[in-house]
Amino acid sequence: EHGLDQHFSRRAIADQKPIRGLETPDEHMRLLTGLGDGEIGSTSTLAATLSQFETYDDLPQSIYQAWRSGDLDAMGQLVDTMADEHPSAFDRLLADRNLRWMNDLVGLLAGTDNVLVIVGAAHLPGQTGLLQLLESEGLTLVRVTR
Repeated sequence: EHGLDQHFSRRAIADQKPIRGLETPDEHMRLLTGLGDGEIGSTSTLAATLSQFETYDDLPQSIYQAWRSGDLDAMGQLVDTMADEHPSAFDRLLADRNLRWMNDLVGLLAGTDNVLVIVGAAHLPGQTGLLQLLESEGLTLVRVTR
């Protein structure tokens, strides 16, 4: 309710600006439930996968603090830990999605309109992170702070 995505969604609606997702709600639900995927094919398997993350109760807060302070290295270390300890979940939740989003992102950024792209902080760092992928497409990234 109070996340950045909700904040900017409300502002875009109020300003009559278009909103477009990088994946559909159905794609997002399939990602979480694993429909049509042999690796995570049932809600019980999903529950078992998510229960592994109980040991990382502070992970969302840690990622938030790293994002808030602009500490990309700390974000990268947290994401690397996920990749090392839960590689299939890492691929499914972050790496694979980042790669799928690239065509849309490059197209949006090549246009003449100003765009705002909102993704979770964990999508940014690392070799399969959006920042590295966008740079590999020849884009120059500049961090904006306020």
